[in-house]
Amino acid sequence: MPFTPTYHDRNIKNLAQLGDHTKIQAVKWYKYLIENKIDVLIYETIRTREMQREYLQQGASQTMESFHIVGQALDFVPVKAQETSWNSYRDSKIKKAISYAKSLGFEWGGDWKDFVDQPHLQYKYKGYGTDTFKTKGDKIILSDTKKTSTSTSKKPTYSLPTGVYKKGDKGNGVKQIQAALNKLNFNCGTPDGIWGAKTEDAFRRFQSVYCNPVDGIYGTKTRSAMLKQLNK
Repeated sequence: MPFTPTYHDRNIKNLAQLGDHTKIQAVKWYKYLIENKIDVLIYETIRTREMQREYLQQGASQTMESFHIVGQALDFVPVKAQETSWNSYRDSKIKKAISYAKSLGFEWGGDWKDFVDQPHLQYKYKGYGTDTFKTKGDKIILSDTKKTSTSTSKKPTYSLPTGVYKKGDKGNGVKQIQAALNKLNFNCGTPDGIWGAKTEDAFRRFQSVYCNPVDGIYGTKTRSAMLKQLNK
């Protein structure tokens, strides 16, 4: 049976309040959670200035320029056995979920040094307060509607190199790997056939989500993991 998060209805309702571009990325993240049977409660997204002022006074926040106010943030807590579990942010599945969120452009509050905020994910888009609200409150549809057709449609095929590739390598094989990373939302910039710092970072983020160990080496195992995701 398809996996349904414990607090699915509440999660969907809260996601619908986000800014347009933040929502697109947040829904991608939520789909990843469902596909991988990772249960969370998204307990807060949009926040009024009055609410933020209260958080500031209580010491639960350190700024009046919270990304929650502008619809570019969400707070979540892991769920275990249908109960919220505030001590589970370091569990392997949650760590993978956070890594995937980062690949989509989110910043995780758990990485902050001065004020660690593990429930927090924020999406900068083009900067603070730059998102729009044309779709605020609109119903979120997680699965694409299947259209009937008399013709048989073929899935696109993807070409990935065989062999071993790593940082410092160059050529068409590296270019194919870069294109695949971009397609899977692990952005490494324009494919140029040079495995540099951006490609290394994107590749390791992909491995952390789909293909352990995270060793920065492209081989048979990573190729299979990439093809599996590309052909979904």
